[in-house]
Amino acid sequence: MREIEEREACEAKRYLTYYDIDVGDRSVYDLVIDTTHIPAEEVAGMIIREVNERGRDAR
Repeated sequence: MREIEEREACEAKRYLTYYDIDVGDRSVYDLVIDTTHIPAEEVAGMIIREVNERGRDAR
């Protein structure tokens, strides 16, 4: 677990340094889904629905 936390901290620092993106700031993401208790198939459906909705809005 410690290695994962260290890697995440290193990646967060890299994104901030190179891209000026704070990975903790969820406003930089187009879509955030907590997949902790959702099956992969349901997550895929959620993503597809969102893409389709946004595609309609772009027309």
